[in-house]
Amino acid sequence: MHDLPKAAKEIEFVRAYWADLTNAALRVAEHTARVDHRSLAAQGIEREPTTHRGPAITALERREIRTEVGWRLEAEATQRLARAAGARSP
Repeated sequence: MHDLPKAAKEIEFVRAYWADLTNAALRVAEHTARVDHRSLAAQGIEREPTTHRGPAITALERREIRTEVGWRLEAEATQRLARAAGARSP
């Protein structure tokens, strides 16, 4: 059968290694931003993860071709912003 746990561990290792390399480059460039490869939950951040368009949808929309996915993601982003603004209100 497939050895999925080993593959998952390898993916986690590659993501952590990429984050380390990125953070080293950011330090050398004297940037204060840092990258964390872990999930939002693992970082203790309580917010919804964003959804990305991906290269196919992005390419279409760069050519000004609107997509159903693009509309949906815009609506979701608007809702997240509204919820975040409501959470900050006194």
